[in-house]
Amino acid sequence: IEFSYLMENDTKILGVLSPWHSSGSTVFSMALGRTFAMKTDNPVLYINAGIYDDYMLYMDKSLEKGVSKKELIYNIIQKYPWNMEKYLIKDKYGLFYLCGESGPNSLSERKYLEKLILGITKKKMFSYIIIDGMMPDMDYICHEKITICDCRDKRTYFDVKDEDYIQVYNFSSKEDNKCIPKDEESFQV
Repeated sequence: IEFSYLMENDTKILGVLSPWHSSGSTVFSMALGRTFAMKTDNPVLYINAGIYDDYMLYMDKSLEKGVSKKELIYNIIQKYPWNMEKYLIKDKYGLFYLCGESGPNSLSERKYLEKLILGITKKKMFSYIIIDGMMPDMDYICHEKITICDCRDKRTYFDVKDEDYIQVYNFSSKEDNKCIPKDEESFQV
């Protein structure tokens, strides 16, 4: 996926969503973020907006050492001074994350995600922010919107009203653990 050249201090927000669980949106989002982080010198932040912080399953280090993102959200809402570095964790690929939560993810609520994105973009620390599990009604904050569809049967029900969405079809076979789609149609983007 090619994205336009970033002017200095611009933040490009990419939203990834799938109406179905286990469609590969987290793996796709993390791979996209890690690729950007490794191929450029631009800092990239991964944000999970899903119900639970399941991305921790794909991490190479424990997130327990980070400071809670609930504290970060609280400081942003209360307009207290906050230092973004305190809340960040960087993996071995150069992708930044916020500390995961063991229960429901506080960023699955629109009002908190919106305030967090606004607060972070004002700091101008990141060239890219990738929102995994983006809510369909929040797509106005994203420069690029990506949907993941993981099954031919679901594709016919996949109704994205906004033509600005990039659709990624993930038809790899889950049974035999191969990532090779069964036909050329599967490569459509």
